[in-house]
Amino acid sequence: MNAEISTARELLHRLLHSPETRAAFVATGPAGIDAPDSLHSALESIDHRQLTATADAIASGLIHRKHRGSPGLAASYSKSLESANLTAPDAFKEVVRRFVGSVPFANYREIPTAEGKGLCIEEAFFLFLEEAKLGDSETRRNEFWTALFRALALQPDPNFRIPLAVQRTWRGYRYVAATAEGPRLYAAVDGRFLTGVLTPLLANVLATNGARHPNGPQGWDECAQRLQTMGVLDG
Repeated sequence: MNAEISTARELLHRLLHSPETRAAFVATGPAGIDAPDSLHSALESIDHRQLTATADAIASGLIHRKHRGSPGLAASYSKSLESANLTAPDAFKEVVRRFVGSVPFANYREIPTAEGKGLCIEEAFFLFLEEAKLGDSETRRNEFWTALFRALALQPDPNFRIPLAVQRTWRGYRYVAATAEGPRLYAAVDGRFLTGVLTPLLANVLATNGARHPNGPQGWDECAQRLQTMGVLDG
């Protein structure tokens, strides 16, 4: 059960983004909303059809919107959605409606607010897929990191909150994920998106930020130089 709504802003957000709250309001009017009496008067003037149309427009915008060079959620998470049999237009539309009413979406911010930066839309959708266990876990993660670093390549000083696992370099950002193929690098450097599976030696050099080993393995310095040239390791 949803917690009581305490502010007008929260009321509007819930009506537009929570299918359950909106359905209760349409079915029973203000009496169906768990909110103080002071907010019930504001509900009297809301047109049910306009409310539903606005909520549908928000969901449709998320389906089709392309921004920051992103191909959109459907394309960014195509493999995850395909493995969960959710690529048909109606099926994906329903997923987006569920997403709009989720906690991850509530933590999404297009621009910073007084509360600070929020999640980018790519991370919010990824967390929703994770909670719903839609698709394969490794595929979801690969699609998320790919989408995130593509966004960072185009917006190196983003309006959204960057995950703590991402490391800043003087020319961009990097993250190394453990995958079935081996350690995979995701990077955004000088406006470019980079990704690829690393050799164990390259992964070790990055893990230590290139710190030299007194008796380090052969090729350590060469690997460090290569990574510095790529821009994913500070010199």
